[in-house]
Amino acid sequence: MPKIKFQAHPDVLSVAPHPKPAKKFVPDWYKKMAMTDKCPVTMQGGKSHVIDTISTIKKCMPVRDYLTSGYIIPAWVDIKISTDSEGKYQNRSRVPEEFKGSYSIGCEWHGIEQLKGSPLENFIDGEKCLKLVSPWTITTPKGYSTFFTSPFYTEGDITILPAIVDTDLHPTPVNFPCILNSNECFAKRGTPLIQAFPFKRENWDSEVSEVNLKKSSKASFNFTSVLESVYTTDYWQKKRYR
Repeated sequence: MPKIKFQAHPDVLSVAPHPKPAKKFVPDWYKKMAMTDKCPVTMQGGKSHVIDTISTIKKCMPVRDYLTSGYIIPAWVDIKISTDSEGKYQNRSRVPEEFKGSYSIGCEWHGIEQLKGSPLENFIDGEKCLKLVSPWTITTPKGYSTFFTSPFYTEGDITILPAIVDTDLHPTPVNFPCILNSNECFAKRGTPLIQAFPFKRENWDSEVSEVNLKKSSKASFNFTSVLESVYTTDYWQKKRYR
């Protein structure tokens, strides 16, 4: 089984929350959510009928796979960005003084000049593009890269800009450019901040063609002829991240 390694300076390692499999960070809303819910449906003639067995998003295996796949990198320090009396953004992250310079963790800014001509100009005001300086050197086996993004189903003040890093060749800590979702942003240490999906690099070809109608019709009937999820019982494959 391939292994992804998260390494940091011993001083940081003993204090910062460690990256862990995403299944350890499943959102509370998902845990509390019911598998089914009542759904009023308006029938012909205007009468309403209640279907109480409609499935919720919690029963969707693709969503469950996303929530439990890969690894979560929690905020390694309290990250707080606010504005001063002149409207300038200030980094008020809680980084111990003895860490600064020695371990290079905290926040830095990307200038607007680095983003001119890109869609990101619509989301920043010249000072809102932030780079989170990470303590983690992330290593994967030869031929494996890592896709980094924000945990989609977790609300937060900071959005990580999705990116792919060839982590089998990257010898230094991975930093994470991001944008702020408001003028006052806060991510408490330990908050799920980044989701990492390691994957094997492969060359792909593509093809566009007609669907096999007979096979498609048979599959559609199979999907709709039972009450339980056929995808879960017949097609879904378990994924393991430890």
